[in-house]
Amino acid sequence: MSDSVVIHPEAFHTPERKTRLLLASLPFFAGLLSEDGTVLECNFAPLGEALDAKSGWVGRGFETGPWWNYSEDSRSDILIMLGHAREGNRVSKERLYRKTGGDMGVMMLTLAPLFAPYGQPDAILVMAVDVTDRRRASDTSERIALDMAHRLRNSFTVMRSLATRGLDGGPDGQRQLTGRLSRIRDSHDLAFRYLFFPVPIGDIVNAAVPDEQIAHADFVPVSVPSEHAEVLMLALGELAHNGRAAEVTARHFGEDRLRLVWKEDEARPDVLVPSGLSRVLVMENAEMQTGGRASLANDASGFRWTLDFPVRSAVRESPPA
Repeated sequence: MSDSVVIHPEAFHTPERKTRLLLASLPFFAGLLSEDGTVLECNFAPLGEALDAKSGWVGRGFETGPWWNYSEDSRSDILIMLGHAREGNRVSKERLYRKTGGDMGVMMLTLAPLFAPYGQPDAILVMAVDVTDRRRASDTSERIALDMAHRLRNSFTVMRSLATRGLDGGPDGQRQLTGRLSRIRDSHDLAFRYLFFPVPIGDIVNAAVPDEQIAHADFVPVSVPSEHAEVLMLALGELAHNGRAAEVTARHFGEDRLRLVWKEDEARPDVLVPSGLSRVLVMENAEMQTGGRASLANDASGFRWTLDFPVRSAVRESPPA
């Protein structure tokens, strides 16, 4: 009698096998989570993710997924959605995700609880469809018009230095002007990367300030409107122009405001305190375009610039049920 193992056809029809075959055949991303948010099974092909990412994700928390691990802000948003699904609520939301190559896309993400006979959710079904092209097309004119209004104000503010200083500012003045124009360009790139979605405050600071000029950074997981990216980058770039290392923090100030602080331990010489156009960019311009309040101090306790402005934190945001 043969010792070979006979596999009966029924083995191919176990619930686990059926689940894998079903998910693999769907034309959109789908996944199955346990009631605590652990990934049990998923398919990646419809959104173009590599298969090795799938094997690394199965068995781990849904919030650790490769699409939203680019920022704490993004992971926090996923945890909020999971919390609603665990409570038995179906949650759908358009949200950003980072693709394999680093580009940003938009997905319509849905978390639907699956209920056990006794009435409590015992699993969560996840579905996601890429809607990047549709999002770009919908209400694009309105978004671009609003965004460009902010950018034009910033650009004309910087261009004033051409009229007031021209080439008479010497090499230092020309370097300042070049830096401002570069920050405008970089802020355009940053806003485009996030497709007019709110931009994480950490990404804005990192894009505006060289690493060697940040002695310490501490940011809450919060994003700001894309139209704020340029004005904040211009202000931070003016503060960083002196080349002195600083502590940069962003913390909640009240229920719906953010406090962005640039702090140096020692007072600055008068020549390095923002004045003229630099002061306009870090004070009046920042206040006008963010709707906030800026302050500047330079005394024995050091140099300090503070901007308080309204912002909605993703940590406090509840996605629609």
